[in-house]
Formats: sequence, C-alpha cells, structure tokens
Amino acid sequence: MISLSSILPVLFPLLILVLIIWFVTSAVHRKAYLQAFVIFCVPVLLGVLLLPCFFAGRAQAQVAACESNMRMISSALEEYRSHNNNVYPESLNQLVPVYLKELPRCPTSNQIYAYEIVKNQKSEISGFVVKCPRPDRHIRGEIRALYYSSENGLQIVR
Repeated sequence: MISLSSILPVLFPLLILVLIIWFVTSAVHRKAYLQAFVIFCVPVLLGVLLLPCFFAGRAQAQVAACESNMRMISSALEEYRSHNNNVYPESLNQLVPVYLKELPRCPTSNQIYAYEIVKNQKSEISGFVVKCPRPDRHIRGEIRALYYSSENGLQIVR
C-alpha cells in the first residue's frame, strides 16, 4: 500500500533541505539544526505514511456499514413477508416502525436505499433487490454496484 512513489515527493525535498543545512551552517550549529530538523521531520513523515492507511480503513468501514444496513433491511423485508401472506411491501416506508425503527441511510451519501420488487415472467412476485443509492462513493469509486437480492444475497460489482 505504501510505495516509494508515494513517499518520494515528501522525502526528496526534506533530503535537499538537510543537505543545504549541512553545507551552509558551521560545524558548531549543525548538530542543533539537524536535531530541530529531525524533531520536525519525523512527525511529518509518520503522517505522510499513516494518513493513507487511516483513510483506507475508514472507506472499508463505510462499505461494511452499507452492507450491514442492506442485510438489516432484507431481514425486515423477509419478516414483513412472513407476517403478510408472503407479500413484500410496496415501499420501504411500510417497514417503519414495526420492523425497523427508522430507514437506514448509506453512510457515504446519506441517502435512503433503493428498493425494487422482482417479478418473474408470469408477473408473480419472486423476490426483492435493495440497492445502495451511490455505490460510486465507496472506496474512491472502485465499486460500481452494491446491492442485496433475496435470491443471491449481497453482491458487490467492482
């Protein structure tokens, strides 16, 4: 994840600055300048190295939260169906407040999930699909579709 090409733009100017300090200052002051430089550079380098890891972890957590929300909605839909003669609701709003306290929202876009009833060739209801409203906002646009279907479960299309 951390490569030389990501570190080099920060590391190169710092090395140039060290060389300038080394050649410009006298031997008496070199030690003090280099100590101050190291005290300043170590936190900067650590920040450069650790920030991408932090943001990647946050993006993965948002995808996991989105997946969890869709599973929760699908469980509520199945519970609704079992209590209503094998019929799914026309909209997700019918699940509130009996099956869900409130409709969950996608953690990246703050929009309510899309819901479709799936019908077979005879126009009979055969299942449902719950879709993330903005899958392109997950992990820098790497996910093209994120949905949960009653037939196939959770699906992630990259």
